[in-house]
Amino acid sequence: MFKRQKHQPKNPEEYPQPVDPTAPSGPVVDPTAPSGPPIDPTSPNPYEPNVEPEHRD
Repeated sequence: MFKRQKHQPKNPEEYPQPVDPTAPSGPVVDPTAPSGPPIDPTSPNPYEPNVEPEHRD
C-alpha cells in the first residue's frame, strides 16, 4: 500500500484533461466549424467548395 497518489487532486476537474480520449486523432477540429469539408472563402459559391467556375471566352 503506497500512498503515491498523494499528489493527485481530490477533484479530477482541478486538472485539465490533456487529451480527450473520445476525440479523433489528427489535427484539432474547430468545434464551432460546421461539419463537412472546409468552405473555400474564395469560391464564388461557398456551398460548393473545390469547384472552379467555368472560364468562358
